[in-house]
Amino acid sequence: MSALSAHKGKITVLDIGNNNITSEGSLYVAEFIKVTKSLRWLSLYMDDVGDEGAEKVADALKQNKTISTMDFGGNNIHSRGVTAIAETLKENEVLTTLELSYNPIGPEGVKALCDVLKFNGKLQTLKLGWCQIGVSGAEFVADCLKYNTTLSTLDLRANGLGDDGAICLARSLKIINESLKSLDLGFNEIRVRNTVFSVSAIGISSLCSTSFIRVTG
Repeated sequence: MSALSAHKGKITVLDIGNNNITSEGSLYVAEFIKVTKSLRWLSLYMDDVGDEGAEKVADALKQNKTISTMDFGGNNIHSRGVTAIAETLKENEVLTTLELSYNPIGPEGVKALCDVLKFNGKLQTLKLGWCQIGVSGAEFVADCLKYNTTLSTLDLRANGLGDDGAICLARSLKIINESLKSLDLGFNEIRVRNTVFSVSAIGISSLCSTSFIRVTG
């Protein structure tokens, strides 16, 4: 990170995923984030930064004006860490893509995120696959979608939503939503016998611009 900070060229993409930098290493990444003027895409995928590391990076992102894509996937981030990331979105209007998949943020974590995304940030793509949000988490997401006007791609795969979570989301999508284009609900044990979601999704085609809804898988 020290070398990159001193580098005179313009680095726009930085992938340091799968390097086990932990929360200690994330401190140095955070310092680089504060000073870079060119970075657009940063991946910390599977780096075991945890909640403490997520907080350090999130705080740095408040000062950054260039990074539009951030990958926090698979970092053992819980509700504490994602709450810090959510707070960043209140101040950061540059970030448009956020990857949080494979983190056990749970219902509390997704609630913190959704409370902010209702009326803040410019996020267009949000990936929350394998985040253990459950049915109650789906309720928070559904409520968020009634108000959010920027999200176009939402990944909720493998979150244990089941039929109840799917129905909850289907009902929220009856509210006019001009931004959502893609919703991935694969691997959520949504039963074939329960056609409420499919029928509702198809029925709202005239009310919202969602062009891809995946339920199977």
